[in-house]
Amino acid sequence: MPSVREAFGMALIEGMATGVPSIATRIDGVTDAIASGDAALLVPPRDPEALARALMTVLASADRRAALGARGRARVVDQYGLAMSRARWRSLYDEVLS
Repeated sequence: MPSVREAFGMALIEGMATGVPSIATRIDGVTDAIASGDAALLVPPRDPEALARALMTVLASADRRAALGARGRARVVDQYGLAMSRARWRSLYDEVLS
């Protein structure tokens, strides 16, 4: 996801949820969504050489692709899955009702 501007990075989150190894630019929105570089490879924006190197790194190793995809999926399930969503909504309702 070589974006130069993102509000949140929903397409990245959706891709990661499927276990696809992900590469994205290190910009606000993307970094907010994934929090660290272990769930996706992050490259500087407007740096096609860095993007190409990241792509080649992922393409060169099936093990690396699988590990990156698994970490991305785990991150999405942990941060955006049903249990976390339910807890956040409950917290919001508790705050509003108190």
